[in-house]
Amino acid sequence: MSRWGSDRQGAGRTGVVLAVAAMCLLAPEPGQAQGVLDRSPNVSGGWVGEPGTAHFNLLHRFWVVNSGDDDKLVNSPTMLVAAPLTGRTLAGARYASNSLVAGGRFNEWELFGRWSVMQSGAWPLDLAVTGGYNTAAGSLDAEVAGTVPLGNVRLLGAVRGFSDARGSEDSGWAAAGGAVVRLRDHVALAGDLGASWIDGERARPVWGAALQLRIPTTPHTVSLQATNSRTGTLQGASTRDRTTWGFEFTVPVTFARYSERFRSPAETTRPDLPGDGVVEVTMSADLRFVPDTVEVQVGDTVVWTNTSQEVHTVTAHPERVRDPDQVTLPEGAEPFDSGNMFEGDVFRHVFTVPGTYAYVCVPHDLAGMVGVVVVREGR
Repeated sequence: MSRWGSDRQGAGRTGVVLAVAAMCLLAPEPGQAQGVLDRSPNVSGGWVGEPGTAHFNLLHRFWVVNSGDDDKLVNSPTMLVAAPLTGRTLAGARYASNSLVAGGRFNEWELFGRWSVMQSGAWPLDLAVTGGYNTAAGSLDAEVAGTVPLGNVRLLGAVRGFSDARGSEDSGWAAAGGAVVRLRDHVALAGDLGASWIDGERARPVWGAALQLRIPTTPHTVSLQATNSRTGTLQGASTRDRTTWGFEFTVPVTFARYSERFRSPAETTRPDLPGDGVVEVTMSADLRFVPDTVEVQVGDTVVWTNTSQEVHTVTAHPERVRDPDQVTLPEGAEPFDSGNMFEGDVFRHVFTVPGTYAYVCVPHDLAGMVGVVVVREGR
């Protein structure tokens, strides 16, 4: 390997270390992780996530080659480490092996930054700009990506440019479009089609298709896919290969679960309310009840709303939890249990017996998702 190639790989490794350090130091607040149910195999849609959550994604693709008297299974993994630095930016790195991006260079690093120019809600679409450097190709790469949400359907599009496409000294560009169709809360189908050009070379078609799944009661998602691209970098997703089969698995790491520093300010208690008052508690993506402790009066109602994509429960029933000591009920109070609550579900309970109630989320009790309701006698 040339000294230049060694230096570029060293720069890539240094970039990964710096990106991870930035995640730990700058991510200020918890957020919802972004999974594969919002994108297709070769079009990211320009996601940036939310502050407080780092992302480790493993994309692994396989194909079979004939090796003498036997077939050989060959693979190419792409590993992503990234985290938002603010609510609208993302910084990270990808590493891929067995890359096709540059001849004779099998190890591919991509250091990138992304800025969300528009976000749906305030705008009719998501629009993001990504800039990066691919060490294998020695190329400055860029992408403009957009997503249009239409109910259970998301339309995706991207235009990419490369200063040194596939390791040549020629510039190139690519375009791709795709769609994700949400069948259920935890199941979607996705597909994309694109093409790339290098210095006037004819279009090279790139396609992908996938079954996208969210694993219930966890923040993880998995994609089972077929495509004719090999790696997940901007150039890799624009480079045609033989048909490969594989999967992508997402592992969000929410810092707020482990340190108060990364949690947004939240009330831990609520003031006394007159009887028949209502107190609201949300169930968050970082596995917390917010607020986790509330004070009410006899006759008041507590309303829990699941605002995350994880499945949660509100369980104050000693026979339905892993550790009965986690549940506390005043003498004479009936146990209660919401059952599984999916995103947007609401559970209400009227408290008629004074005392302290300790309850848990059954799927996430080991992560410390517990709450307390203190019920006081009315004035």
